[in-house]
Amino acid sequence: MMQVENESGILGSVRDYSPAATKLFNGPVPAQFVTALKKNPGTWTEVFGPRMAEEAFEVYYLSTYISTVAKAGKPIYPLPTYCNVWMGGDNTNDNFDVWDQPGEGYPSGGPVTHVIDLWKASAPDIDIIGPDIYHQSPIIYQRILASYHRPDNPLMVVETGGGMNFARYMFYALGDHDAIGFTPYGVDVGATNGISPQSPRWRQTSA
Repeated sequence: MMQVENESGILGSVRDYSPAATKLFNGPVPAQFVTALKKNPGTWTEVFGPRMAEEAFEVYYLSTYISTVAKAGKPIYPLPTYCNVWMGGDNTNDNFDVWDQPGEGYPSGGPVTHVIDLWKASAPDIDIIGPDIYHQSPIIYQRILASYHRPDNPLMVVETGGGMNFARYMFYALGDHDAIGFTPYGVDVGATNGISPQSPRWRQTSA
């Protein structure tokens, strides 16, 4: 397989605020994107609403770039392509409706659960979007598995924690969601699985 991008998105800002990007943001949403999502034409704010507009803008331009790279590579190496996902929020349990803020809790523009449909519409040359799951709660873990197991997206857990706490989730992934891959991260480097104690992921896995 070919990993086109790792945990794509931007931190520190919800979108690119350069003059060129702002001009695009104030203009119409590209027609092919509107059509693919079965929405009415308009500006980004008109189409997606004030809360989602800037993140949707970043999703579109980031994902179309990554898809273009994948498309260029496939004739040379005809391999399935995938991107993995930095899941939402530092200890927010991927709970976008309550806590998560794009560019703060997770990289804005990345294919987190609430924008998978947008990525599928704008990045047709990415075959699989795979979550990186470090939450230990079985309820949260299963919810994320279900979100990425779709008719248009085979489930592949690209990264997850190591040790017995996470080994059990492999059976959920295989048994309930026909997973084609399940990958503990850093199993060769000891109890922290290669994750720094200063990392948000360490706080998630050790909570």
